[in-house]
Amino acid sequence: MQIICDKCKAKIHPQPETLRDGEIEHIFFRCPECGEVYHLCATDEALRKSVMDYNRMAEMNRKKRRSEQFLRKAAELKEKNIKRCRELMEQYPLAPLLQPTVAE
Repeated sequence: MQIICDKCKAKIHPQPETLRDGEIEHIFFRCPECGEVYHLCATDEALRKSVMDYNRMAEMNRKKRRSEQFLRKAAELKEKNIKRCRELMEQYPLAPLLQPTVAE
């Protein structure tokens, strides 16, 4: 996948990085040219478990087509996960964690 940096217009081949702050896990990538950071998601333990549950449901559906009820439940879980990820990204911004610490 190739992405164009919003800041410097460089072509980026994203290399995801992970940063943990207690229970919160942030996934992001940086532009190698200008250093612009793109925050992809923030998760807590409950969300990571829920994402695994959704992935299992999606895999089950890929192997064998499931009922409409099953598909609706999977879609609802996906939307719930997306909403929770957005909430966590707002609650726990990545930027402060990336600030260089002042050496004493």
